[in-house]
Formats: sequence, structure tokens, C-alpha cells
Amino acid sequence: MSQPTHRRYSLSREQFLGMLTDQDDACAICRVPFRRMPGETSSRSDIHIDHDHSCCPEHQSCGRCVRGLLCRSCNTRLSAIEDVTFQQDALAYLRRGRGWGLAQR
Repeated sequence: MSQPTHRRYSLSREQFLGMLTDQDDACAICRVPFRRMPGETSSRSDIHIDHDHSCCPEHQSCGRCVRGLLCRSCNTRLSAIEDVTFQQDALAYLRRGRGWGLAQR
């Protein structure tokens, strides 16, 4: 059986619950409340523990680099922002505009 998510990020259950309380049970970026039942901790897929990947790569952490709790959408968006190459490629794509487009009317 795998360990609870908060343990992989070197957080005790109390620390994790404290983060949830400090964030009003909502994503640290968009502020949308997490969907969770009383007594649940980090096993819900809509709560993602964000940490600085330059400190601890992959899906675990030393605990010192944990930044907050995010929803799936904000966690995904943040990873794109942190990836400078992706960010540059995405901006170049947007600046190119509609290259293929639909037939002119």
C-alpha cells in the first residue's frame, strides 16, 4: 500500500491539515474550495501539494520546499509557467496567430 500523499512531501497529517485551514480549504492560487469530506487528508485527487522542483524533483519533497496546496488545474498551469522553454514556445505560438484558419467567407 502506498503512503499518504502528505507523507511523500514530508508533511505530518497535522501540518497538512494546518495548511488546509490556513488556505480556508481552498486552492492557494484560484481560491476555489477543495472538494473533500471531513476527516480526509491528501488522498483526494483535487488537492495537489506544490513544492519547488529545483529543490526536490519528482513527486516527493524534503518538506522545506513545500509552497502550498493547489487544485489540479492551477498545479498544471503552474508547471507550464515554471517551464521556461514551454513558456517561450507557447508565447511564440500565440503570437503567430491563426495560421491554418477556416476558409474565408
